[in-house]
This record gives sequence, structure tokens and C-alpha cells, in this order.
Amino acid sequence: MSVMLTASRRRKVGKKTPKKKRKIVYSSSSSSDDDFQRQRKPEGSVAACNVMMWCWELQGRPITILFRKDTLDTWVNDEKVDTMANFTDNGSEMNFQVGCHKGRIRGTMGNNMKQGMIYTLLIDGYVIPEDTT
Repeated sequence: MSVMLTASRRRKVGKKTPKKKRKIVYSSSSSSDDDFQRQRKPEGSVAACNVMMWCWELQGRPITILFRKDTLDTWVNDEKVDTMANFTDNGSEMNFQVGCHKGRIRGTMGNNMKQGMIYTLLIDGYVIPEDTT
């Protein structure tokens, strides 16, 4: 009879025992600060894989357009221009002005994953080749 009484008892649901918290100790040694300073890049430097650049002449004036892939910033002759980004089924488009001309940077997916996004510059509908120098 005692076996039957203990078998039907419900287990008491109690509070879980709290886990021990780990303490994180930060050392304030000057050598780690020096290592951090050496790893930082100088201000204004950008990795070459994150930048597209187009150079050509427009109405006899040299024009340079720089496009940062990571921030989607567009620079025309060292001046940042306002862009309007549109996202489409095929990719993205960034519209901006170059003087009185309409510029557009179109980003489309490549044929395979290794290519990633392919960016092309159009000024008034004409494709401008990328500067490879």
C-alpha cells in the first residue's frame, strides 16, 4: 500500500537553482591599447574591394565618380552627392545629379555567388566603363 501512495505523489515544482554568474575581468594594460591602435586604419581609408570608381570627361571637364558599396555613398569630384536609392526585383538603383546630367548606379546580381553584385554607371542612359587604373 505504501508503494501505491508514493507512486501517485506529484513532484513539487520549485524554483530553479540560479546558475553561477561568471565574472569578466578586464585588464587595463597599456600593451593591449597599443595593439588596438596599431590595428586601426587611418581615417578616410577604404578597402579597395568596397569601392567602385569611374573616370571620364564630360563636356571637356574631367569627372570622377566614387561609389562605396558598404555605405552606398556616392562622391562626384570629391564632393558627396545626395542619392535616392530604389530597390527592385533585380537589384538596386541609386539616382543622383552630375551637374545638369542624370546619373544612375545600377547594382544587379551576378551569374554566380562569386561575382556578387555588379555595379554599372549610367549618365543620361549611356553606360560609362569602370576605371581600372
